[in-house]
Amino acid sequence: MKKLSAILAAALLAAVSCSKEAPEAQTVTVHFSVDGAFSAFITDGPALKSVADGSSVTEMYVGVFDSGGNAIQGLSKKVDKSASTGFNFDLQLVESLSYRVVLFAQSTGRFVSGENWAEGLRNISLTGFGFCSEADDAFTVTADVTPASQRSVEVSLARPWAQLNVATDQDWAANWASQTATIKVSGVPTSFDAYDGSVSGSASLSVSGTA
Repeated sequence: MKKLSAILAAALLAAVSCSKEAPEAQTVTVHFSVDGAFSAFITDGPALKSVADGSSVTEMYVGVFDSGGNAIQGLSKKVDKSASTGFNFDLQLVESLSYRVVLFAQSTGRFVSGENWAEGLRNISLTGFGFCSEADDAFTVTADVTPASQRSVEVSLARPWAQLNVATDQDWAANWASQTATIKVSGVPTSFDAYDGSVSGSASLSVSGTA
């Protein structure tokens, strides 16, 4: 019996020692300030600047990835655009680790959705584009974060692709409003990885619409 008691005591001491050597990971709050002045490709003329201005973007998916590029589901979140604070948000991160945080803003449900959307940020399907479609707007950025030295992160969203717009002068539109224009492009990527900005796949794109 004494021998058994000694074994149990040694096991308990070992458990306490292990607990002291591996304390619970400390989490800290990291605040992200997201620039709402979306970067655009359109620069010429006030008429064009009013098109594809990002006004349809209402939600942002925040994917949190470990150093190996694996999505951490428990930390990833969706942020709805606020009239007062835009897309600003906080994350609770382990102070001793490092992360890559991927931000992808879109119109509701356009490109990213579903249960496993964090992994989906690495394989965004590029389909269904149309003429002058505000729903096709998207903005993204990545940030490598080390919570031990960062409590605040400032980022600016930019377009991973441009919206396809067709503009005409007033006389042409009045005379040809019923005519359909078609643009065909070959070699268009079919998938976008928001984690590293890479694309894959190749397809032909044909888009039609009226003036």
